[in-house]
Amino acid sequence: MSEAGDDFLFSSKLAKAGNTSTPNGSAVTELDVAEWPGMNTLGVSMNRVDFAPGGTNPPHIHPRATEIGIVMKGELLVGILGSLDSGNKL
Repeated sequence: MSEAGDDFLFSSKLAKAGNTSTPNGSAVTELDVAEWPGMNTLGVSMNRVDFAPGGTNPPHIHPRATEIGIVMKGELLVGILGSLDSGNKL
């Protein structure tokens, strides 16, 4: 299988705000290799998280992964811990 330039363009799925009328007050829109073929085998993913005022993203883990967050509008309080072996506690 060979790559094409279009494999590295992703869909406009992330352009639309998610519905934040949820119990957590947040909505996650994820891209996978179907929408962004260039991610295949790279161990990379991308998502958009929309928050209502006071909304939360429940605690979660990404084993052996890096996470980057960009706030486009407003302010966001974020807590990120290192690996479980590092002794970090929330």
